[in-house]
Amino acid sequence: MSEKNPPLKICDTIVQPGERVSLGLPTPEFYSCSPSFIPIHVIHGKKRGPVLLICAAAHGDEMNGVAIIQKLLEMQLVNKIRGTLIVVPVINIFGLIARSRNLPGEHDFKDIFPGSESGTFSSRLAYRFSEKVLSLATHCIDLQTGSLGNYRVPQVHTNIENEEAYSLARSFSAPIIMHTKSDRGMLWKMHHEDPIPVLVYESGESSRMDELSISVGVKGVVRVMRDLGMIGVSRKENKEKEKSPVVIRSTQLIRSPCSGIFFLRKKLGSLIRENEVIASIVDPFGAGKKREVVSEHEGVIIASSFHPLINEGEPIVHVGKTDFEAGENIFLQSGSIGPIA
Repeated sequence: MSEKNPPLKICDTIVQPGERVSLGLPTPEFYSCSPSFIPIHVIHGKKRGPVLLICAAAHGDEMNGVAIIQKLLEMQLVNKIRGTLIVVPVINIFGLIARSRNLPGEHDFKDIFPGSESGTFSSRLAYRFSEKVLSLATHCIDLQTGSLGNYRVPQVHTNIENEEAYSLARSFSAPIIMHTKSDRGMLWKMHHEDPIPVLVYESGESSRMDELSISVGVKGVVRVMRDLGMIGVSRKENKEKEKSPVVIRSTQLIRSPCSGIFFLRKKLGSLIRENEVIASIVDPFGAGKKREVVSEHEGVIIASSFHPLINEGEPIVHVGKTDFEAGENIFLQSGSIGPIA
């Protein structure tokens, strides 16, 4: 018989086993002097198990993660979990309100973790979140997107040298696993004196809802919860065919060799050969000038600009280096990839 879950203290609130509560983490005081809180939802199972933290919108303009969390909270399966689920739909509430990517002072949330008790406003906010919420987690999933106008194929970032993190990344079943030793953002927790496995799921672009990104994200989170033993395996999941993700250890950012109108010639997620044409830059005034852009390596197109007007030197395509045979696409597309019109 499984051991009973002990009460959980979070944000000065005691949550009893079997309870589902919503609460708020007070933020440092803003210049308006009005109280502000980061909304948090806690589902504390009756039986002991992992404490999984799922958070979104560390950048205030990233909406896909918010939608993933909303769909997750509507599922009946989360009401009968083993362990504890802590979900934070919007970490950067200041960015959300201002429709901005960053925190006050134009600080990027991922650059200031774990923060400081006596630092800037943003640093104090990160410190409070780290101490009051992140410190409780045994595992973490951070939901992100690409920046505005830069669409990312669904991908999970983690340090694959951490066996448990790599196993969970494979369970997530996004088409791409990106190996990173970064200690920025939530990933700093993998390099802390008390490290935990962290997955960063990135897909789509900011300021837009994307059905593919949301669907892959919801399914991925549920698979991770299943792999952690927090939920059981359904008949449908039992029948699911496991897909092997492409593991990428290094990338190449391709910049535009000239200015003009940008056309991506390959599908996002496509495997490409060395010296293969992947994009064209065309003169917008119809002079017939066209410059072809080729890949320097075999790899996978993991992200692309969606801005048609490009200046010389601007990034246009991000390629994950691989040695796979080209001519295939790493995941099925039910139509074109990109933002919902």
